[in-house]
Amino acid sequence: MAERLWFLREAVRRILTDAPPPPATWPSVARRVLVVAAFFVAGVIAGDLSTLVLACFGAVQVGLMEAALPFRQLVRLLVPLVLACTAAVGVAMLIGGTWVTIPALALLAYVFGCTAFQSARAMSIGISALALAVIFSGLGRPPDQIPPALAWVALGMVTQAVFMLALWGPERRWFARRAIANKLRADIRLLREGQVDPEGLVRVHSQGDVVAETLRDAGFAGDLDRRFREACSASIIVTRAIIAWMVFDQPGDAARMDAGVRLGEQARRLDGLLVSRLRARRGAGPSEPAAPPGAAAEQLEIALTAVRMSVDALTQDVPPAGIPLVGASRPASDPQPKAAPSAWHALRPGAPMSRNGLRMAIGVGLAQALSLLVTQTHSFWLPLTVVFLLRPGWGVTVSRSISRIAGNLTAVIVLSVILVWSAGSVAVMLVALVILSAITYRWFFGNYAIASFALAGTILVLDYANAPDPDLFLSRFLATVAGSVIAILMMFVTPAWSSTIAPGQVRQLVDALARWRADMARAAERPADHADEGLEDDLLQARRCLLDLRPTVTGVLLEPGNRGYPVPLALLFAAASREIAARMAITYGVLRHGRTDPGTAVEWQRMEAVARVADVSAGVDRALEAYWTASGAEQRTSQ
Repeated sequence: MAERLWFLREAVRRILTDAPPPPATWPSVARRVLVVAAFFVAGVIAGDLSTLVLACFGAVQVGLMEAALPFRQLVRLLVPLVLACTAAVGVAMLIGGTWVTIPALALLAYVFGCTAFQSARAMSIGISALALAVIFSGLGRPPDQIPPALAWVALGMVTQAVFMLALWGPERRWFARRAIANKLRADIRLLREGQVDPEGLVRVHSQGDVVAETLRDAGFAGDLDRRFREACSASIIVTRAIIAWMVFDQPGDAARMDAGVRLGEQARRLDGLLVSRLRARRGAGPSEPAAPPGAAAEQLEIALTAVRMSVDALTQDVPPAGIPLVGASRPASDPQPKAAPSAWHALRPGAPMSRNGLRMAIGVGLAQALSLLVTQTHSFWLPLTVVFLLRPGWGVTVSRSISRIAGNLTAVIVLSVILVWSAGSVAVMLVALVILSAITYRWFFGNYAIASFALAGTILVLDYANAPDPDLFLSRFLATVAGSVIAILMMFVTPAWSSTIAPGQVRQLVDALARWRADMARAAERPADHADEGLEDDLLQARRCLLDLRPTVTGVLLEPGNRGYPVPLALLFAAASREIAARMAITYGVLRHGRTDPGTAVEWQRMEAVARVADVSAGVDRALEAYWTASGAEQRTSQ
């Protein structure tokens, strides 16, 4: 038990505190906040805040969506989104407060659970329609007030969508530049920590995948596409150079700080922040080399220069730098994505996500029934909590429950103090709405605890403005706890344990490392006869397997009992991460450099690099044997 707690404490700490850089840009955040605040101010001026605040609900929900898409694709996303949400709100108002809401919301939750994870578009439309249906089924309205109320909700959604389309061009470019800046910040964090640990390796590669996905979805064309792809390649190259440098040279604090400062300046340039004053403080002229001359240090210097040149091409309108496209920035050999199964096929019992749909339907229906039994004003918080918490995996559901309880508890405490102290001042509510909605939009796709705090606070302010209730805050916290219990209970009723998929993911990771080991051995013996693309593909496959295994390890650690063997699995994950870092260092930091400089290759053979990689490889083999031994012991016991 003590060994498991060693890993579990770190997993929980990461869930609550390890916030990735927020992907949203401040101009985009400001646009969305201004739309919400404008409707709130209009309600105050018109003296009908309880009605116009309904438009704020619609604007808040549509504003949660952020995507760097081509214009036509964005239109094809926003139009169905607004129509689906309007229909869901209209039906929810008609049946609100009645027992009919239980099967209606359960049916909608089943559709969402079965189809949402087919694509980002399905997720955006499904979660928005379901969330608004849950909210407005609890906001009672007399029949004669439903048409104007629905009109205000639709107006809020349409206004937010229109401004999104109007500012589509610059926001798409800002979003892509922000993704690359966040990737560089992940590299900076790796430099600051001073070691290539498993979490750091996963973090930096995850941010690289975010950049690749952003550029793929954005669909830039021509010269602009080339500029962004070169910047993506430069960020990949600098990651490999940093890992090689840290593994082999083990630089001191001053050298790592210098490299981090240089990357930080480029990240700020991508964000569009003023850097002239920063340059003036640091003085004119280039920075000192990041480390004394050497194979890995020279590669790092080249990589840092490539980053600067790629950022110049994006920010100063200079020609593309001619950086070779590597990794995720290379054009895909098969650009046509695989067609997702039809929605009707996904809804059939036995379909891949049908169990998740059943889990969502039962959980939301149970929460809605409980909220109707416990009479309270605006009783939508309990089913809404279940909607946002339930996910296909046990580990994700539990981790989100922890983050949501922490975020909602903080929101309830802070807002109850502020609003009670201010006696429900409209000005105070407006300031709180602006601050909380800004945090929501900035962090919604980042740290879930921060997003839960801000989003819960935003909805609390709007709900309080709609119908002030002194018992609102306590009831919201109790509903959050009850919703978390229901969500976790649903995972027990229809389990989807991470331990069931762990063995397959372990085999994939081990196979990828075995191929990489063999290809590197052949490349070391005959460098001229081995293509770089082979090692590139080995690296991509290994890092993909590592990223897939990481949430599984967290899920197994959070599962009850000893199913999945959490300690052996966590030890195997850590060992495999170290081997991937070491092999990446040799592949792109020293070995490739040695192909053009035979003398360096001879020096490399004399280094301790080969022995170091052999040691970490042996560590993976030992960890793998321990994992399979534990699994075999359990199988024999169960038979």
